[in-house]
Parts: sequence; C-alpha cells; structure tokens
Amino acid sequence: MTQVLPAVVVEYLDASNRHDVERYARTFSNNGRIEEDSLGWDLVGKKEIVDYFVTYFVGTNTHTDIIEFIVNDVVVDMRVLFKGDFAGNEVIGLYKFFLNNGLIEKLKCDLEQ
Repeated sequence: MTQVLPAVVVEYLDASNRHDVERYARTFSNNGRIEEDSLGWDLVGKKEIVDYFVTYFVGTNTHTDIIEFIVNDVVVDMRVLFKGDFAGNEVIGLYKFFLNNGLIEKLKCDLEQ
C-alpha cells in the first residue's frame, strides 16, 4: 500500500526547498515548536522557528530530499537528505512531524548518527 504525505508536510518541504519564509511559517500552528535535538534547541513560536529556518536553511542554501517516510495518522516519520553550503555538503536528517488541524504542532529534528 502506497502512503501519501499529508498536504501540510508537502507544503513544508516545498516552502523549505524554495526558501519561502512566509509559506514555511504558515505550515506551523501559532504555538508550534521545533525540537532540534542535533543542536539541543527547543524553538517555540513562529519567530523562533523562522529565525532558525533563515539561519540553517536559507543561509546555507539547504535543499531537502525525502529518502523514506511512514505516515501513522497524525504523525509522520521521515528520513531526509540535506544538501547545502555547510560542512560536508550533505547529511541525513530525521524528521518526526506531529500534526494537528492540518498544521504542524511539533517537529522533532535530528541528524542520523
């Protein structure tokens, strides 16, 4: 059975790859958060999320490609390949999206060890 990504996750990835800050921010709920385990950060609210995105994605010209994903109701687990202007130029990342009312309530991020 082929799984389909929820629309908000598709929008998140497209906005991220286009470095579209406004569209990226709109994929999160008003009290959305990013738990960025690889940096040890917990980003709460759209301002902190946007600042992180501008620094770590726009600023390093990062592009994200899906390797694999599993959708389990309102949780999406995903492995991705980040490519950009950073040390090593590519790294495998782990995303866990927690969705609520068609928006991202929480996004757990880490780098594959």
